Amino acid sequence: SIVLNKNIISSVVLIIGNEIFCPKATRGTEKILNLLRQRGKPGAKLQKFLFSGAEFESKTTSIQLNAAKNHSKNKKIDHYFSSKPIGFYVDELSNELFNYFYNRSTVLDQLVKTFDIKAANICDHLFPDTALIAGSVAKNNGRLILWPHSAANKLGTLLTDPPFESNRIFADAETLKLKNVGTKINLMPELMLKPPKSFQTVQLDAKLNIIIIAGAHHLNQTPLFSIRHHISTIKRFFEGLGERRSRVNFFIRPKGHWENLQWFQSLTMDTLVAVDKPPNELDLPNMLFVCMGQSSSALIEGVAKGVPGITVSETETFDYLKLEEHFFPKTNVTSALALIDSFSDLTKLESFWHSQKLWFDQHTEF
Repeated sequence: SIVLNKNIISSVVLIIGNEIFCPKATRGTEKILNLLRQRGKPGAKLQKFLFSGAEFESKTTSIQLNAAKNHSKNKKIDHYFSSKPIGFYVDELSNELFNYFYNRSTVLDQLVKTFDIKAANICDHLFPDTALIAGSVAKNNGRLILWPHSAANKLGTLLTDPPFESNRIFADAETLKLKNVGTKINLMPELMLKPPKSFQTVQLDAKLNIIIIAGAHHLNQTPLFSIRHHISTIKRFFEGLGERRSRVNFFIRPKGHWENLQWFQSLTMDTLVAVDKPPNELDLPNMLFVCMGQSSSALIEGVAKGVPGITVSETETFDYLKLEEHFFPKTNVTSALALIDSFSDLTKLESFWHSQKLWFDQHTEF
């Protein structure tokens, strides 16, 4: 049988005055909450709700199986086939999903009407629950205010129905697109970053500590992105780092279930160690951040902390975070290892960070 996962929607929502805020996947949640309190009426009560799909009564679709006419000669194995094509079950599940979203939207509509919500504060990355919140508030003639999901996020889908306001970590081409269609833009790097003051902690007698920033390669469009090539790149990079164990340590910063420590461990015979802190909270000396395949906002977080970073990539792909390669090199394995060798001289590592800090200073406002 097939049954819909009712936990597709499960988020806390906060109401302050006539504004609703869904903290899901936003950066700087506490700071955002303080800003909403400041612009609300004095003494406005904070009310908390769980927006969930748990109460939805989902329908179970049974898969009818018929015995195959020609069974295997091995009597321990019976062959069956579905009485209906797969398209039938896809349609059934699609209809159930539509009913689920419609049911949850009616709940939101009532909440928005009860409190006369006039502003929806959600993250700028699309999720089903935040999209429904935006829709309900729009139906009540309210405004949409976006908050950053990360240092950069593609906003092209918003151009046909632009938000009233968008808060961004730094200025980029996406910011300009929204500004040109009338969206109010606020640059608020403090939601995610601190202004870089100095280079990281240096220990002359310590090794270079390389932090491998995991990505989410399975989210790429596979016709355009060779996962096999991506894995080969990681293996060869790990082999090169293994040959430099006398001078470097390397650690994995996993990314959820997409690229966890076990997945990386399957690519090498060396025993890998994970770091469980976010990039901006790591406190090892002599660090270098390395993204595999695609750039990450961790590179920006690193610069703010005094840590430079590079991207190792040998596969053409859409880059989640587009950074000027003059400041943030995207190199092949051979060039990356040569650069790491040069960083044995820690003054070169510091000079490399200073060049990336120039980019940081040009694109952020504190």
